[in-house]
Amino acid sequence: MTSITPGNGRSNIQNDQNPQQETDIQPKTTKAFAQDRQVHTETGKKLKLLNLWCMLRESKVGKKLHTFYQSLKQISNRRLTPVNTARGISPEYQGKVKQPPDCHNFQLGKKIGSGTSGSVFSASVKSKPSSSKTPNKLEKSYAVKIQKLCSLSPSRHADKIDLEVDLQKSIPFAPVITGHKIIQTNDSQSSLIIMENRGENLIGLIYGNKHDLKTVDNKPISSALARSISRQFIDQLQQLHQQGIVHRDIKLGNLVIDHRGMVKIIDYGSAQQTKSEKLPLYVGEVGTPAYIAPEVFSGQPYTAAVDIWSSAIMLYEILTGCQADMMYDYIECKDQYIFKPEVFSHFIHKIESHETLSASAKDLILKMLDHNPDKRLIAEEVLQHLFFTEADSTEHQESFAELQVGHIQAINELARYEQMEINIKIGKSEPGTPSMAEVKHEIKRLQDEVRRLQDDMSNR
Repeated sequence: MTSITPGNGRSNIQNDQNPQQETDIQPKTTKAFAQDRQVHTETGKKLKLLNLWCMLRESKVGKKLHTFYQSLKQISNRRLTPVNTARGISPEYQGKVKQPPDCHNFQLGKKIGSGTSGSVFSASVKSKPSSSKTPNKLEKSYAVKIQKLCSLSPSRHADKIDLEVDLQKSIPFAPVITGHKIIQTNDSQSSLIIMENRGENLIGLIYGNKHDLKTVDNKPISSALARSISRQFIDQLQQLHQQGIVHRDIKLGNLVIDHRGMVKIIDYGSAQQTKSEKLPLYVGEVGTPAYIAPEVFSGQPYTAAVDIWSSAIMLYEILTGCQADMMYDYIECKDQYIFKPEVFSHFIHKIESHETLSASAKDLILKMLDHNPDKRLIAEEVLQHLFFTEADSTEHQESFAELQVGHIQAINELARYEQMEINIKIGKSEPGTPSMAEVKHEIKRLQDEVRRLQDDMSNR
C-alpha cells in the first residue's frame, strides 16, 4: 500500500508493501551517534544562552548592558569627523557638558576679581556629592558678577544692567550669560550676572605676580603669543564696531586668555551701541584713566576711535611687558583728569626709540595713538597693517600658533552654525537667527576656512 503525504507539489512517496526494499540503509555507527549527541548538546546550550539573553535584555541590568555595548561599538567604529560635522567633535553639542548654574541653582566660590562696578566670584551648580570618581559629563568654569545698585536710583541702575546683559548676549564671542537677577540684601539691592569664565585676565600673563608694576623691568612674552593675542582682540574689536558697539573700557584686565591661547574681550558694563563706528557717541568720562583717549575728557562727543587708542596702549604693554606712561593728572578739587601733552610726547619718543619693538610694531602703535581721532586707524585697517601681514620666514612657530588658534575658532563657529541649521529645520530657531540661505552660505565658508587652515598646518 502506498500513501501520499500532501506537499507543495513535491510529495514524499512511502511504500510499505515491501519492507525489504529498505535493507540498503546501513545502521548508524557509534561514532555517528556520538556526533549527533554533540550537535544536540551544543544546540541545547545555544538555546539556553539565547533564552537567558532574552530574559536579561528585558531586565534593567540587561538594558544598561545593551546600551553600554552599543556605545562601545560606536567608539570602535569611530572615524575622523568630516569637516561638515563640526558638532560631532564638540562635547557641548553632544550633551556631554553639565548644565550651567543659574540664578536658582548656584553656589559662590572664591573671589577672582573686583573693580569699580562690583566683584567677581567663581560659581558652580549646587549638586549632591557623587560617589563616582569619574564624571560622565564635562563641567565648564563659571563666574558670577555682583554689582551693588546705586541707592539714589536703583531702578535706573537696574535698567542699565539689563541693557548690558542684552548687549552681551548679542555678541557671539562674549562669555555666555546663564542667569541674571536683582536680589534684595539687608540695606540695598544688588545685581547678579552668572556667565561662563573663559580664562585668566592678561595682567597676570604680562606682568606676572608683580605688585609694583612701575618699578619692575618685566620680560615680554614671546613674539608668537603677543601677535596671536593682538590679532584676536583686534579681530573681536572689529566685530564689535561693525555691530555699532563701542566697548569704552579696553584694557589688560578686560581681556582673558585660556590654556589654548584663546583670547576673549569681557566686561561690557561700559559698552554702548550706536549705528556706526564713525558716528559720535556720548559725552561722559567712562573707562580706566591709563587707557582713556584724550577726547573722552574733552567734554565733546566721541566715537569708536576711543577703543583704538586704548588698544594701542594695551598693544604696547603686550609687546614690551612694560606699562605705558600715565598721561593724565587728576585734579581732586575739580574731580577731573587733565591730559598732559608733554608726557604724551615723551611716550611717543619712547615708542620710536624702543629697542625691542619692530619697525612695523612702532608704526602701528603710533598710527593708533594719533591725537586726532579722525586720523586714527579703524580696526579693519589695524588688521591689514604690515605688523599682522608681514611674512617672516624665521617665525614658523609663530605662524603655526596663530593657525592653531584660528582652527579652533573656525571649528567652534562651524559647530554653532550647524546647530543653527538644525534649529531652523525643526522650528526652534531663536529670534535674530539668520535665514537658512545665510546659514548655509556661512557653513560653506567656514568649511573652506577649516580645510585651508588644516592644509596650512600640515605644511608647516
